[in-house]
Amino acid sequence: MKLLIPEDYELLCYFSIPGNLPRKSNNRRIVTNKKTNKPMIIKSKPSMAYLKQFAKHLPKELKDVSFEGDLLLVANIYYSSWRPDLSDELLCDLLQDNGVVRNDRQFMEKFLSRLKDAENPRVEAWIYQIPKHTPITIGVYNDQLVL
Repeated sequence: MKLLIPEDYELLCYFSIPGNLPRKSNNRRIVTNKKTNKPMIIKSKPSMAYLKQFAKHLPKELKDVSFEGDLLLVANIYYSSWRPDLSDELLCDLLQDNGVVRNDRQFMEKFLSRLKDAENPRVEAWIYQIPKHTPITIGVYNDQLVL
């Protein structure tokens, strides 16, 4: 299936980040806070490692650019196996944390693909600006996804 992006959507950026994108919700761990001696929930070790990987490979020109308005996220998420579920939660959080977008709620539309590449797991992503007052319509025509 080929994705057809409307002509009036403006491509803002493309980037590729190597590594397996971990799930946000399933990767938490309970640790004891050394100062308060109380339990707290933090990200898993794979998630913490991916945070560093993401920041290292995100193009410098995208850090703190803070795209505004309504956005479309198109992402091909390549996993090293078919086992993980497709999830973009951590990706959207990282885009916000690194200043690519002001708030991950700006993604009014998303198109995600779950793919396998055992040799080179990665995330390839495109962010488009959605023109103001654009009605959202999605359909399939002649085996092509039409937005």
